[in-house]
Amino acid sequence: MSLPTERRSTVGEHVVVASADIHVEISGSGPPVVLIHGLGLRGALWNRVRAALGDRHLQVRIDLRGAGASRETEREPLTLERWSDDLGEVLRSLGLGRPV
Repeated sequence: MSLPTERRSTVGEHVVVASADIHVEISGSGPPVVLIHGLGLRGALWNRVRAALGDRHLQVRIDLRGAGASRETEREPLTLERWSDDLGEVLRSLGLGRPV
């Protein structure tokens, strides 16, 4: 899956990575910005930022493995390394090489 920078409406998608379905919400257009929540939170944390950015950026909000609408297909330890690997796989699948 590759994202055009012209996308405007909010779209909820799941990106399959190693043993998980990662929930991703995409909205706006322009240079891509990836918004990642902290531990124990979820992507909805960024709703006010989404409104402030408006349509000036392609916003990609991710629910990390074990949070929000993301689901594990197999239980794995939740580690920073696992979340980092998941994020890299999501960015590659969306065609986002160097987002902000």
